[in-house]
Amino acid sequence: MLCGVKDEFKKLKGKLNGIQYFLEDAEIKGFQDGAVRRWLDKLKDIVYDIEEIINDFSLRIDKSRTSNVHGSSSSFEKAKSFISQKMKVIYHLHKIGKRIQAINDRMGQIHKGRKQLTLITGSVLPPTTTIFQRPETTSGIIESEIFGIDKDAKHLVQLLTNKDGGDRVFAVVGMGGIGKTTLAQKIYNNGRIQSHFQKRIWVCVSKYVHEIDVLKEIITQAGGQCGEDRSKEALTSKMKSVLSGKRFLLVLDDLWSDQVWKDCLRVPLHDSTSDSMVLITTRNGEIATQMGAAYTHEMGVLSDDDAWSVLCKVANQGGNARNIDQSMEEVGMKIVKKCKGLPLAIKVIGGVLMGKGIAPELQLSYIDLPPYLKPCFLYCSLFPEDYEISQTELTRMWIAEGFVKEDGDSSMEDRAEMYHQELVARSLLQVVYYDPLEMVCKMHDLVREMAISLTEGFHSPQQDSEGASLKPRRLSISTAEQFKELKEMPLRSLLFFGDIEIRISIDLSQIFVKLKYIRVLNLSHISIDRLPDAIGKLAQLRYLDISHTRITELPDSLCNLEYLQTLLLQKCPKFTKLPTDFRRLQALRHLIIENVMPAGIRQLTHLQTLKTFKIHNNHHNDGGEGPHDDDGCNINELGLLSQLRYLVIEDLQNVRSGAEAKKAAMQDKTHLRNLRLVWNTWESPPDERAMMRLEEVFEELCPPSSIQVLLVNGFPGRELPRRMTSLQNLIHLVMNHVHYLQQLPSLGLLPQLKQLYINFNDAIKIIGSEFMFGGGGRRGGGGAFPKLEVLEFTEMNGWEEWRDGMEQPILPRLTSLKLFECPKLRSLPMSLLRHATNLTHLQLYKVGVEDIGGLVHVRELKLLFCDNLESLWKLPALESLKVQYCPSLEDTTNLGVASLTHINLDYFEDDCLPGNNIEALKGVNVTDETRLVIEGSIELIRKCIPELNGPYWPTIQRFPQVHATTYTGDYFFSYTKSTSEFKNNLPPLEVNAE
Repeated sequence: MLCGVKDEFKKLKGKLNGIQYFLEDAEIKGFQDGAVRRWLDKLKDIVYDIEEIINDFSLRIDKSRTSNVHGSSSSFEKAKSFISQKMKVIYHLHKIGKRIQAINDRMGQIHKGRKQLTLITGSVLPPTTTIFQRPETTSGIIESEIFGIDKDAKHLVQLLTNKDGGDRVFAVVGMGGIGKTTLAQKIYNNGRIQSHFQKRIWVCVSKYVHEIDVLKEIITQAGGQCGEDRSKEALTSKMKSVLSGKRFLLVLDDLWSDQVWKDCLRVPLHDSTSDSMVLITTRNGEIATQMGAAYTHEMGVLSDDDAWSVLCKVANQGGNARNIDQSMEEVGMKIVKKCKGLPLAIKVIGGVLMGKGIAPELQLSYIDLPPYLKPCFLYCSLFPEDYEISQTELTRMWIAEGFVKEDGDSSMEDRAEMYHQELVARSLLQVVYYDPLEMVCKMHDLVREMAISLTEGFHSPQQDSEGASLKPRRLSISTAEQFKELKEMPLRSLLFFGDIEIRISIDLSQIFVKLKYIRVLNLSHISIDRLPDAIGKLAQLRYLDISHTRITELPDSLCNLEYLQTLLLQKCPKFTKLPTDFRRLQALRHLIIENVMPAGIRQLTHLQTLKTFKIHNNHHNDGGEGPHDDDGCNINELGLLSQLRYLVIEDLQNVRSGAEAKKAAMQDKTHLRNLRLVWNTWESPPDERAMMRLEEVFEELCPPSSIQVLLVNGFPGRELPRRMTSLQNLIHLVMNHVHYLQQLPSLGLLPQLKQLYINFNDAIKIIGSEFMFGGGGRRGGGGAFPKLEVLEFTEMNGWEEWRDGMEQPILPRLTSLKLFECPKLRSLPMSLLRHATNLTHLQLYKVGVEDIGGLVHVRELKLLFCDNLESLWKLPALESLKVQYCPSLEDTTNLGVASLTHINLDYFEDDCLPGNNIEALKGVNVTDETRLVIEGSIELIRKCIPELNGPYWPTIQRFPQVHATTYTGDYFFSYTKSTSEFKNNLPPLEVNAE
């Protein structure tokens, strides 16, 4: 029987391998040919069924091997159990064999259908005759399409014409339809570009253009003759000759790979004049990196105003907003909001209004995806519109679905992360938020709608045109009605979104019976307080999320889930009990749980994520007033968990000694990347003995060199571990509530550190060279904090001095410095900060500094509640200034600002601006783009209005744009100098009767 099943599997695999060569042609033609689309859907349906059979087969074999027949009391009982198990295996193999035969018959029909559709293999797919090719772009500019890119174009023109030697490749990156080509056209036709470059060359290098055609186009546009030459060597030589000695700009529009650059252009163009430049546009940021771009411009979406202008142009045949019927304006603005600033979306909808149809830009982005990325991309369409998708959440789902396989030395998690980064680089996912802790993305509505159209029938119930039912494999549910309509179907993923009330005793039990093939089950945020025992029958389940629920315990049957990889129980405040046999979940890789800890966690040796590991309080604290917690584990339970990548340990005050902490074997966890160490807050300083114990414990818990993210919370010691300065891969460091820490270690020696946050300390009085270099000296030839980008200090109540006067290179990449509630700090180390040539953002809140100046690169300055601040000077790059209640600020005469575009004055306690701040405004150099924003009381706004003889009007009238508003937003005053337009909605003044 087993041999017969294997033979059928071989036949099936052969047919499947034979058909896959036609998939690329089928996917391309399927966008425009419904018959091809239906054929492809049927093929995918069969592939899903095959995978389910394979999983069933593997499961039955595994169960037959692991069946326990040794618990019987007699030989007879053992034999009886053995025979019973084998009979079950034979019965299931017989059923599997029948299913394979049925699928083989369906595959025969698929082969016939393929021949009728005349599909060809990907190996002979003609690249230049594909039916799906973007129209070739030209350098010609369409003025009606230019909105909201003037500032970007000006910046890039400046870079291209001021660059001397060195790197000469510049890139414009963004999703399809966002306006990359339009921006490149704007730059190409700029007058300064035309006068600076002797030759300008525009080549549209779409996905299917041959390198020979690119070479010929460059030669022709540069004024040369190609003749009959068709060899790459001859054309390359002619290109070098025709460009020799000339300063040129080469635009490579719509690049889909770096192949033509590597194979044909890089070397000969590198040998040309050093003043020549290359500008590329691409959807894939990795291409810019591979080509060594000196600067990459990420395209942003349009503002609502610019988006409205585009819609008016497209829908009104080149007209403008004034020609739009007012009755349509409300509808038009809703369309603008829906399109979320994507020019392609606006043009598509405007084109529909004009009967122009839809452009294929986004389909091209999908077709260009490699096979391993397509299911990952389509899976994202399961999430609701505008849903912010966690990278960690998404990649774990991909792994559970089987989209990601282990390969050599890289884990599935590493590969899934690379897949996610590639989708971001291709602009198919938009980054909402990113730091070393997490990346959060979302799909633009238009991209999501395309993905949904490609998954019809597989992410939702549907019948094809012949009445055959396609079996949905994945569903997302957001309403109780959708839940009630669930039927038996071979789902692999079921995701719940929204707050759904469920009758546990009936609904979930009945649903689980129907989910035989489920791999991903997300029940988070729904109103349940327990799981039914039927959860244990979901044999293929790999991902289970029951976070943010009222659940109190997990049933013992959960331990039957042999393949479970991810179990999430975050924010379940009522949860109190885990199954006693929890250690049986040997496949578990990611466990996030609060309040309770499983017994025998050391046996789950495949764990990569463990949050939170709580230390059991099995002793009385020897000194100090630390809190007690009777729930948790001994720290030696961590010793065998060598695969951990992300670990949170709480209640570290309960570890009795350094020797006990050493049993956690932190230095052996060479895969550890993210570590959080938490001591519960102490109400008073520990005594000397306790202090020594706490410092010894931290010394032993110092992570291995693989660590990238380290969060230390509540450490009550005076000194940090010596090994902290040897964490060569540390990127992100946060130290919270380190109240008794007396000196910072030499963190400037950490070569990869990018973000540093030090919060809540009362003992540090001076920060000096020891923070930068240690021992007052410079180590080797490098500077301090070579890669630090963000530095923040918060509530440093005892900090009095930040020592200056260092001549060594310091903070070369620092872009953002924030100081919050450092009341005793009287000055910033200006000469030190002058080394920070990339410092563009500076924010101070309740800091005791008296003056700020000499920071020639700062573009954004926020000053809040700085009572002692008197003057600002020499901030020539400043573009945005926010001042909130700095009553002593009066001197800005030496500010030296040339490009200040935004000033925000904010006073919520006073009825008027302090007079010295008015004088401060007089020292500000005003440009045509400068905008003054004032927030305060209604009385303050009245003092800005000329009709009311407002005393502040003479000062503010020289600003091109003024906008004053109350904090509630109810009342405002605005002024536009160019049109002398005044607006306000203030209520009339009440006149008091005498």
